Amino acid sequence: MARTITPKDAFSIMNLLVKEAIGADATIQVVDSSSFISAGETVLATGTENVLNALSIVLGRTFMAVRPYKAKLGIINAIDTGLYTNRLRKISFYDEESQASGAWNTDLYTNLANGFDNGSNPSGGSAQSVGTMWEQHLYEPIEMNFAGQSVFDFSITVPEVQLQIAFRSPEEFAAFISGMMTKHGNDIEKTKEAFNRMTLLNKIAGCYALDSDMPGTVVNLTKAFNDEYGTSYSSDDLRTTYIKEFLA
Repeated sequence: MARTITPKDAFSIMNLLVKEAIGADATIQVVDSSSFISAGETVLATGTENVLNALSIVLGRTFMAVRPYKAKLGIINAIDTGLYTNRLRKISFYDEESQASGAWNTDLYTNLANGFDNGSNPSGGSAQSVGTMWEQHLYEPIEMNFAGQSVFDFSITVPEVQLQIAFRSPEEFAAFISGMMTKHGNDIEKTKEAFNRMTLLNKIAGCYALDSDMPGTVVNLTKAFNDEYGTSYSSDDLRTTYIKEFLA
């Protein structure tokens, strides 16, 4: 797709993706990713109180209830274009099939015999040789160019001096700061995961749209199940009453 050189703000679409991924919005929305194929995401709000209002006078031990989170579907990763460019050229190669061997006599071809030439045998002979064992066979490459940027920001403010009075010791204060940074990292990881899920769903939708041009790309699992077991269940039946049998 066409992309401009100007970076594209991507925070809005990533906010929607994160909300749907974690179930924060009960309304399922169609997120159009056709104009957004990069990386990005959103800071998830933890509440309405600001950090100072949420902290109380020290009463006893404080426990930081935060654990590091790692984005799923990590196999989908962006490729760095390098420091001084934003364009990437990707080269792949089309698949090729194997060929009949010309260096051996096989049950299909006689390639080693007096008077035989490559693909040209004595008149009236029933044997056949392959055209040549030295046929030029160049692989066909496919080249794609990627450019453009979708951008977003994460930020975190740490009022070190102002918060120290809320804790009993430097160690407890350090644990609070560590928990804050861990949560900050988790928000970034959720952003990466939302992008990975969007990329996967975009691939699935693309395969579905191209089913007529790529037969076999899309499989109706309800029909496949009913054909296999001679049943006539609906898709809703298989997702509810017979979910165990369907998944198996």
